[in-house]
Amino acid sequence: MATRIQLRRDVEDDWFRDNPILRSGEIGISLDLNTFKIGDGQTPWRDLDYALAGTIDEYIPLNQKSVANGIASLDSAGKVPDSQIPAGIARDSEVSLAISTEVANRNSAITDAISNLIDTAPDALNTLNEIAAAINDDASYAATITTALGTKANLSDVTAATAAAAADATTKANAAQAAATAAAASDATSKASAAQAAATAAAASDATSKASAAQAAAISAAETDATTKSNAAQAAAISAASADATSKANAAQAAAITAAGTDATTKVEVEAALRVSGDAASVSTAAADATAKANAAQAAAISAAATDATTKANAAQVAASSAADTKISTAVAALTKSSVGLANVDNTSDASKPVSTAQASAIATAKSEAIADATAQVNAVIASAPAALNTLDELAAALGDDASFAATVTANLSSKAPIASPTFTGTVSGITKSMVGLDNVDNTSDSNKPISSLTQTALNAKSDNLISTTVTTSTSYSITSSDLYKRIEFNSASPITVTIPADITLNLPVGSSIELLQANAGKITVQGESVSVLIYGPDNQFKSRVQWSSIFIEKRAANSWLVTGDTEV
Repeated sequence: MATRIQLRRDVEDDWFRDNPILRSGEIGISLDLNTFKIGDGQTPWRDLDYALAGTIDEYIPLNQKSVANGIASLDSAGKVPDSQIPAGIARDSEVSLAISTEVANRNSAITDAISNLIDTAPDALNTLNEIAAAINDDASYAATITTALGTKANLSDVTAATAAAAADATTKANAAQAAATAAAASDATSKASAAQAAATAAAASDATSKASAAQAAAISAAETDATTKSNAAQAAAISAASADATSKANAAQAAAITAAGTDATTKVEVEAALRVSGDAASVSTAAADATAKANAAQAAAISAAATDATTKANAAQVAASSAADTKISTAVAALTKSSVGLANVDNTSDASKPVSTAQASAIATAKSEAIADATAQVNAVIASAPAALNTLDELAAALGDDASFAATVTANLSSKAPIASPTFTGTVSGITKSMVGLDNVDNTSDSNKPISSLTQTALNAKSDNLISTTVTTSTSYSITSSDLYKRIEFNSASPITVTIPADITLNLPVGSSIELLQANAGKITVQGESVSVLIYGPDNQFKSRVQWSSIFIEKRAANSWLVTGDTEV
């Protein structure tokens, strides 16, 4: 019959309780821990080390080594041979080459981007800082300029408004002055004409009255005297008196009319000249009218005198003529400017005539209205402009006395690179990697470039280490992210508390696992940081049972952990 070999085996609790001494080379299997110990003939079970670092399940069957879909073998350096690594997995050399190529491409792109950014900008404006300084660090420079110009009046509008106001004021002043002058001239002409007409009418009326009175007296005297003359003398007297009376009456009448006309004309002209210069036509008309009336009166007087003179004596004719001359002379001598209604007229030359009170008032009113209107129009142009920019000179100074300010600013701006996507040429300076969105890029040569954190993490994941152990003597331990997928060996004789953090404190990924090993007499108790951390396990046993008991904790969901292994209540 075939030989059967059986090894000693039991659950860990029985091994621990019995604590036997295995013979040298004898194997004792822990059924529940799935591992074993090899005896040396003198060390009790409890003090023997397990032959395996983990459990049997953690080791690889030989039939799965170096076969398809199995486990790769390791070379002398403890690494997986390149021949057993799938072609789709990048090698270190390929990763390094890819990184070098990517860095080179990025450096080239950065250089090209910076070169294109600078383009042909002048040295004084080939950095963003210089351009920003040139526009006074104003990100809204165009809006600022537009806003500033918007508060100012256009020079052409101000000039036009000022010219219009001045022209309007001049027009109104000229119109007012013309109206005042016309009114004054019209008033003076009216008054002079009225005075002249009154004077002429008065002179004509007085001359007619005096001539009629003298004529009536002469006729009465002649008639009285004539009744006493003899018929014989009458014929001779009539003939002589007629001829002599006609001659003398004509001469006296002509002299009286001429003197009266001359004196009246002279006085009227003098008085009228005080009101209206050069109104000779009105005087001539008055003189002609007076002459016409005098001639009419003369004709009537001559006709009456001639008819009656045949009965009058030479003495009566002389007395009548003398009396008429005396009265006319007296009347003419008594004529003054008051007599012709010109008592307020001053005898001044044209060049010395002052502006009348009414005319001065009208001119002053027109001037005041014109100034007020011009001021209002200028104020409307100024509107609410600030005091420092409410004159054309101030506006011109603000524009640098540049009549082509807009063209100058446009020309200056056209020579500058825009803030958005500028193009520079020449040597670029003052631009940092942050300005081109590469603030995280390090300036290292390809040969000195380190392996990135992500690459290192990926490489670490390819390590041949199955599990690493951290030994601690701490009696109060909080789980951290660096503990994941490791064994923590607690070597303390005192009780140990291991705290699982809540997700709000440390949100470890679901599926995270950690082995806790009691390497001394101090038992391990697992607890949550707060009541929000839920812990599950067989019979709610969360404490390691004896020395070398292992506890496995695994995160199964948010704030939810599973505790398994050699535990007790």
